[in-house]
Amino acid sequence: MRAGRLRHLVTIQRSTPTQDSDSGEEIEVWAALGTAYANIEPMEAKEVIARGLKMDEQATMFTFRYSADWSDLDPNDRIVFDSKNYDLESSVRVGHRNEKMEAIGVIRG
Repeated sequence: MRAGRLRHLVTIQRSTPTQDSDSGEEIEVWAALGTAYANIEPMEAKEVIARGLKMDEQATMFTFRYSADWSDLDPNDRIVFDSKNYDLESSVRVGHRNEKMEAIGVIRG
């Protein structure tokens, strides 16, 4: 993977249910798993349709180096970039040595 393409700093977060100390209600708290430099590419309409996503969702492909810190990404996680939250639709390790990860994130519209 060419490091020059990984020029956008993203934060990978995981939701952790926590109990509110005042109300006792369960609330969602986001904790950072880590940061990574990523290549970010908006997905084309035909890719969005092929993956069964809605057209009003801004779908983006993130490619970043693999790390054990986020080896188990799932749809309960998100990527934060440019003050926007991208809900994860899917992620996959790429390469025979898990050298990188590709994740599809969407901004719900």
